Amino acid sequence: MRNFVQHVLHFFKTESHVLLRRKSFMFGIRWKQKSSFPTNADFSLAENEAILAASKLCLIFIVYSFLASLKTKTYSHVDRLWSLTPIFYSFVFTYYGKFNSRNVLMSALIFIWGVRLTRNFARKGGYNRGEEDYRWAVLREKKILNSKFGWLLFNFSFICFYQHALLFLITAPCAWAATPYAQKIPLNEYDLYATLLFLFFFNLERVADNQQWRFQQAKYGKAKREAKYETDYQNGFLSKGLFARSRHPNFFSEQMIWWSLCVFVLASGGSALPQSCSEAKENWYWLRLPKTLRCCGSCFFVSIPGLKCGCEALHACYVGAVLLSLLFQGSTAFTEQITAGKYPTYKEYQKKVNRLFPALRPPSFFLSAENAATRIQHAWKKKKKSNAATTSTPGKFKKVFLSFGRKSSSNNTPAKKSE
Repeated sequence: MRNFVQHVLHFFKTESHVLLRRKSFMFGIRWKQKSSFPTNADFSLAENEAILAASKLCLIFIVYSFLASLKTKTYSHVDRLWSLTPIFYSFVFTYYGKFNSRNVLMSALIFIWGVRLTRNFARKGGYNRGEEDYRWAVLREKKILNSKFGWLLFNFSFICFYQHALLFLITAPCAWAATPYAQKIPLNEYDLYATLLFLFFFNLERVADNQQWRFQQAKYGKAKREAKYETDYQNGFLSKGLFARSRHPNFFSEQMIWWSLCVFVLASGGSALPQSCSEAKENWYWLRLPKTLRCCGSCFFVSIPGLKCGCEALHACYVGAVLLSLLFQGSTAFTEQITAGKYPTYKEYQKKVNRLFPALRPPSFFLSAENAATRIQHAWKKKKKSNAATTSTPGKFKKVFLSFGRKSSSNNTPAKKSE
């Protein structure tokens, strides 16, 4: 295999004079430095060895998680490694990239992300023996997964294999930065943009996790309650702070952190497009999409970096971020289905607040929930006075308006997690 790769690389080096050059663009802005379209000749055997080493490490994590789940009968071993494995992958790519400045910067950002997320997971008891994500127990009750073989297959294919492969793919920008082609491009303003975006969403996720942690601690009597959250304590879920703008600001931030890492690919020449689709087909890092996903068959370049030929191909380094966003769409919907079954007023919260993307202005209904509840009570008292002569029992109108802020009987049994 290595001889074959060497032969291919030698061929492209000897025929490099026929390759076309073009200026690289990002969102229509011309770079200060010209950048030729990268070809397979720009990638060395060291880069292939880096991917091979990281792939072996990923395989070790998959086997460990699967065997550990069989022994312990718990299925959150991937969750315990979620914040750690990207750190190892980024260090591998940094080593094979000869500790170039861009790889070191990306590894440092991933390291601080992993340390914070590990601490947040640990304080919630995620590393305690026998601890398991509450959603797996609900999922095991599904008809297709309630058999021993069905759950075993799901455990290996999705929980262990797919999730670990996803963690490997989201660090693909680090593999790109380790290539000789990317190392030729010095740090520029787009690396600064990527760093600032990463730190912004990192801090947003930190604030959201801290708000949720303080609320859950006070909700179950482990910390002092605050008066401004009294209605949320009764409802059973947090709807203030960042959660007044988005139902899951931490989920949104987690996705954007890895999309921010993709900006490093653009900064290091990943936005350079070939001049024809035939050129793109000769390079491994342009992935051709199935015909059913193509917008058209014409050969033109769209304005979004990484997409070309009418959405016919996608840069390999973006695959991880795309799959992560799709995973969060499914897992968030499943999480909310469970939460809505536990808390009656959660459906009203869903109608008022976005699921992921934060609103610039939070809805007034949840911005001051106590005032809203007070106004509802006054409106009902006024209606009651006008109907004082009647002795009929209040109808459905009264029950709907008084349901907000009233403690539900389903909240008597606390759950371990709400997010």
